[in-house]
Amino acid sequence: TKYQYEYAAPFQKQPGDGSTHHCTLDAVDIGACPKFQNDCGKDCASITEKGIGHIPPFVALAAIKNEYNSISCTADICSEWFDFETSGCNIQPPKLDELVIKYFGDGETIKFQPPILIDDKPSSTYYRLEYLGESPACDDGNCRGPHYCSKEVADEGVIWGDFCPYVHTGECEMRDVMERAALPILYMGGGNKG
Repeated sequence: TKYQYEYAAPFQKQPGDGSTHHCTLDAVDIGACPKFQNDCGKDCASITEKGIGHIPPFVALAAIKNEYNSISCTADICSEWFDFETSGCNIQPPKLDELVIKYFGDGETIKFQPPILIDDKPSSTYYRLEYLGESPACDDGNCRGPHYCSKEVADEGVIWGDFCPYVHTGECEMRDVMERAALPILYMGGGNKG
């Protein structure tokens, strides 16, 4: 599936090419480079005539889940959300925009929380299998979201977290991998009437 809010940087031999960070050729810290239309603060994306800016997949997943849980069991989401001729097995982009704006829209922005427990309560995007910054795996300040860098790499401060693996070794080593699969599975399963 193609994630419509990815907005990957073009491959032009700049640092972070292909990532969600749009860096200049002389950039050193990829994580400090801007993301598409993320100009309204942390955990926020602008809505412009170009559409909704970059938002992480857990935001779209939460919007889909919230809407699915709120509708009647007789609703025909296959015909309302999917059109194979125009969108393949993906939810139609205008429908996904509608859902994201419905649940996370705030004027001309999309505002969201990270998918974690905040003060021991689920955030608005909480995903039970997300694994962010938990102890002891991240005690050295080496985690970048759900990515686990070595302490040495993290201390250098020049790498964007997505270049570090999702999976760390330990008790819950496969938890974050499940979220990365959840959105494509939902897309493909919902679009399949068979």
